[in-house]
Amino acid sequence: MGTAVARIIFLLIILWVGFRNLMPEKPSDRKISELMWLFMAVGMSLAAVIHPDIPLFLFLIPIAVLILCFRCSLLFNKWRRPSENRISQSVPASLSDAGAKLVHEPFRQPWPQMGLPLIEDGKCRLDNLFKIGRTQLWLKQELRKYGYRDIRLVKYLTIDQTGNFFMDLTRDPHEV
Repeated sequence: MGTAVARIIFLLIILWVGFRNLMPEKPSDRKISELMWLFMAVGMSLAAVIHPDIPLFLFLIPIAVLILCFRCSLLFNKWRRPSENRISQSVPASLSDAGAKLVHEPFRQPWPQMGLPLIEDGKCRLDNLFKIGRTQLWLKQELRKYGYRDIRLVKYLTIDQTGNFFMDLTRDPHEV
């Protein structure tokens, strides 16, 4: 019993040190190849605990090789794609050209998940237009593309992260 407990504690420490880069993120945010290194090492650790009659170093060698391969794959990925390591967010430049991107300034806040309100009760939200790097003129031009000439006719308009507009019009155009 004491051998199994000592092996468990020792192997947990080795796995934690070796795979500590996987711990802060959700498993769904990691690549499958990175998780496979961990699963193989956990399987070897489980075999080491189940078979206490086999010397521990016979299990430590494959675990060390798996940890080394995992570390090398992380290092290789950093060298291969340095652009993914930058902290930048991009938003669509216009609705007609979704391929063009506008990079946010670092001090600007990210969009909320549900969308960013650009018009409320027929009035422009200039603060939110500033967050996406756009002007009131751009918003008027986008509305004209869809046949709306007067901003006051729009009760509520939001834009999501992909550049889609969602709007609610006033019920009576004479209310304006």
